[in-house]
Amino acid sequence: MNMKRVFENYKKQQRAEGRMEGLSQGLSQGRLEFLSLQMVKRFGPLPADILQKLDLASDAELKQWTENILDARQISDVFRPFN
Repeated sequence: MNMKRVFENYKKQQRAEGRMEGLSQGLSQGRLEFLSLQMVKRFGPLPADILQKLDLASDAELKQWTENILDARQISDVFRPFN
């Protein structure tokens, strides 16, 4: 395999990885926005500490909290531990 082909394959791989990373970040941002909207609708304006917690959350946390809000009676129920 010549160097040009190796370089082209490398570029394709890097572009694919970049697209996947961008998609993942977009999904996380969408979860964050959806969860924030749902929380405001259910509990009213969110305190600064809750907003910060949401901003610092991992994707796994956002997924769990998005499920938790479905039956949350108070804001702390959203953040209950993973099952």
